[in-house]
Amino acid sequence: MTPRSLYKLPNPHLLITTMIFRVLGSYLEYVSRLKSNLARIQSLLVQ
Repeated sequence: MTPRSLYKLPNPHLLITTMIFRVLGSYLEYVSRLKSNLARIQSLLVQ
């Protein structure tokens, strides 16, 4: 890719922000899954 074709992209910052949001979304999904798993283990230990 030449530098000139990079300028033709809609918005480089938009690409970066969407990548960041995608990473954040997957991280939050992982954290919520981990929390639900911990809650499940805790309830099993309590019984």
